[in-house]
Amino acid sequence: MKSRLLLLLSLVSFLLTGCATTKLEGSVSRFHVLSPVPQTFVVVPENDQSDSLEFKSYANLVRQALQAKGWSEETFESANIAVYLQYSISQGRQVSFSYPVFGQVPTGTSNTVGTVSTYGNTSNIYTTTTRQTMTGIVGSGTGNRTEFDRALRVLMFSLPTFRSTQKMERVYEGEIRSSGTTGNLPMVMPMLIQGIFEDFPGISGTTRNVNVPTQ
Repeated sequence: MKSRLLLLLSLVSFLLTGCATTKLEGSVSRFHVLSPVPQTFVVVPENDQSDSLEFKSYANLVRQALQAKGWSEETFESANIAVYLQYSISQGRQVSFSYPVFGQVPTGTSNTVGTVSTYGNTSNIYTTTTRQTMTGIVGSGTGNRTEFDRALRVLMFSLPTFRSTQKMERVYEGEIRSSGTTGNLPMVMPMLIQGIFEDFPGISGTTRNVNVPTQ
């Protein structure tokens, strides 16, 4: 009974804090004209990312994810695909939630114990009845937590087309969106990247939900 009560108290603590996240839940959408054959690629920063150490950290994670899919990194002059990253995180917003309140509830059974005292021809019976209880839900409460909207967008362009026409022909666009109590983008970025490259390149024109364990 004690271990069960501790488990229930832990559940209440989880619901109240909203900080015990064990996975990242996100929605991934993608459109592309890529073939399933692995390509050569180069990760290219946008203008405001050129000197960003944050971008370089994320680019390295994307590089590893593509290499795990059989893609090979080359220079801008020789690669077939240019990869661009766009990422953002919102200001926190307040979200209301409800949680169960646990306590002792009757089971419907009871125990009765008693004693008999006899004095001459008179007997007195003294009894005590105890109702059995168990830990259960006795009500509900409400609380508030801060949630953040996180997003990662991956864009890919054909470099052979760019070299011949100077036009940026888009061949892949994928986006993952997730909401959670973690407002630290570097902390969740590895999971966003893992989620967006799950089943890569996937079926074009589809949206799927992903659940990525915390790292």
